[in-house]
Amino acid sequence: MSSDALRNRVGLLIAWLNFVLLMACVLKFIPVALWKLENLKWIDIGNAGFSSQAEQQAWALDLISDTHLILLVWLSVGLLNRWFSGRAWWRPWR
Repeated sequence: MSSDALRNRVGLLIAWLNFVLLMACVLKFIPVALWKLENLKWIDIGNAGFSSQAEQQAWALDLISDTHLILLVWLSVGLLNRWFSGRAWWRPWR
């Protein structure tokens, strides 16, 4: 296998892993959305294992508190992958 083909495959693998990281970052907002919908009385999920509504809110907000760091890692890995593979792999299925 040539060096360019290997770089292309490794770059594609890193791009897919980076995309999974971005999707995990998006999925972290689901508990906040559920909590907001429950406050609007649109759904009722109960306490979902929490002792109080305030504890549920604190957990949901704590879950998204490091999102900016995950986005920084995503951007850094994307830029390193661009340097390594020579292509911008922001969407790996292109």
